[in-house]
Amino acid sequence: MAFLILLAVSGETVALSAGAISVGDVARSIVGGFTLGYISVRVNGCPFRKHVEAGEGEIESILFIVGYYCGIVYYSLVLSEIVSYLLG
Repeated sequence: MAFLILLAVSGETVALSAGAISVGDVARSIVGGFTLGYISVRVNGCPFRKHVEAGEGEIESILFIVGYYCGIVYYSLVLSEIVSYLLG
């Protein structure tokens, strides 16, 4: 059964179906979000702030951004499947 969300966009009603979202998708998003939050606390700043500091030329922030994007790729290709398997 699809869960429907109705939105009013420019006077038109648009229906979005959220029925294709699985529990594994939600679990992967939660685990990824908590991991990002934990790492952000450990490095003393949120990713947006690190992007700004990297733009200002701070080497530590540039290294954070490189690791941040490598981590996104690694999580998407490897860890998301493991988390999905472990959480059902």
